[in-house]
Amino acid sequence: MALLGLFGKKDWGDHPLADPKVARESLDAVLRAGGANPVLALEDVSVWLEPLPHADNISLERRAEMVMQLDDAAAAAARRLAREYLTAARNRSQEFRYWQTATGYWRKLIAAYENCLERAEGNPKGQALLNKLFLPLLYARLLNAYGALLKWEQFRYGPVEGALWQAAGCTYLRAAQARVAAHPLTLYANWPGETSVEREYLKLLVFHAASMNNLLPLEIELAERLMAHFMSLFVLTAESSPENVYWVDAGQAQPPSRLLRPPVPTPGLRYFRTAAAGKAMEMLRATIAQTGQVPADVALGGQYPAETLVRVLDHLALCCSPTPPQRHHDRHQVKSLLAVIHGRKEIALRLEGESGTQEGETWVADDVSLGGLGAQVSLVANDWIKVGVLVGMRPEGGDNWLVGVVRRFGRENNNTGAVGVETLGRSPRAVTVECLGKTHHGILLDAALSVGDEARLLIDPALWEDFMPVVVTCDGSQAKLRPGVILAQGEDFLVGRYQVAEIG
Repeated sequence: MALLGLFGKKDWGDHPLADPKVARESLDAVLRAGGANPVLALEDVSVWLEPLPHADNISLERRAEMVMQLDDAAAAAARRLAREYLTAARNRSQEFRYWQTATGYWRKLIAAYENCLERAEGNPKGQALLNKLFLPLLYARLLNAYGALLKWEQFRYGPVEGALWQAAGCTYLRAAQARVAAHPLTLYANWPGETSVEREYLKLLVFHAASMNNLLPLEIELAERLMAHFMSLFVLTAESSPENVYWVDAGQAQPPSRLLRPPVPTPGLRYFRTAAAGKAMEMLRATIAQTGQVPADVALGGQYPAETLVRVLDHLALCCSPTPPQRHHDRHQVKSLLAVIHGRKEIALRLEGESGTQEGETWVADDVSLGGLGAQVSLVANDWIKVGVLVGMRPEGGDNWLVGVVRRFGRENNNTGAVGVETLGRSPRAVTVECLGKTHHGILLDAALSVGDEARLLIDPALWEDFMPVVVTCDGSQAKLRPGVILAQGEDFLVGRYQVAEIG
């Protein structure tokens, strides 16, 4: 926004950027630096944001103007930092610095916006002026900042504090009370389309409803962009209806939930509908699966493989369905210890009877089913746990390994987390796989091989060829397997379904 100079010199205060001329020069420097180093740009803006709520010698109007100027100046750097965090090669310490920089920036921007609105509520004249000029934009930008912080917290799988949900909900309710929640506005200059306070709040709600703890960070970013594309099809309402799928009490410190039973009526009770968006996602999924192309009107901010798009759209459509996902197997509560290792090569070594290279870890399983298990995990000095990683698990007192893949991950605090693991094989066996004249290690996930049967084989992804058979040696006998379909894939593994063509 071109807000500099909107107010006179009498409104200047004791903040370093209170003078519009100094602010213009400093923020121009941020814009130049943001293209080269977004980390430094956001750190600079964070330094200017931090003292702003405590600077009392600044008028309310000038204060609001300054916060939005800083927000505008940092917007491009914030977007670039997210792209680099998700796509650039970096070590763990660099990754953590990116995450700390981003979350620190968004928290300070939130504090600055909250302070503006708190001061406005205690100043009727100032609130009237803000309402005339840009009160709806202040509310919308604050909710957008809550959403950005929520996404960055989800990149590391939480935890997300209940206070965020209460603060965001109360912001929406205040805007609704001021009758500006549905006011159309442009969030940032050059951003496509219009939004509103209500729509920015709805973005947070549907983000949580999409079960992001089942997705990788890049998939989380993609899911957010896909939902933004279909945002006009989501509906937020205060009215009870059979079409409602989720509910939230905007005044409480809790996230939205599926509508399984009527909630207790409160002034902050809201519902939202997702079915129409889910159907549109299913149609987009069919188009991409058939053509391998994304329609020109779907702006995703980058290029994504068709299979990734299809997988994320399947996930979102399931979350948007009026019928909640059903468990395929009953879960049973337990408390048992598991020895855990990770990675295809390490698991193959253990199945071959070798000692391996990892010390291994201990998880506490708290529920099990035929399809998988849930467990409590330690996150101290542990940075490998993430959605999609392959794990080997051995129950306490047993000598057999299970093979599975982490499908859900959430941090409960800095030291502990919870995972959901899909079991791929309960009686896996180490095998050798001959392909194109070379021998490789593999893992047979099924118990026996018979001609005509199907078998699941876990291999290096580079070994998969759609029409290239492989020869598997297991327990001294050989079998020729013809490839069928890929069932699962991760960074270091692929699970393929093969047909047993020959034994001998």
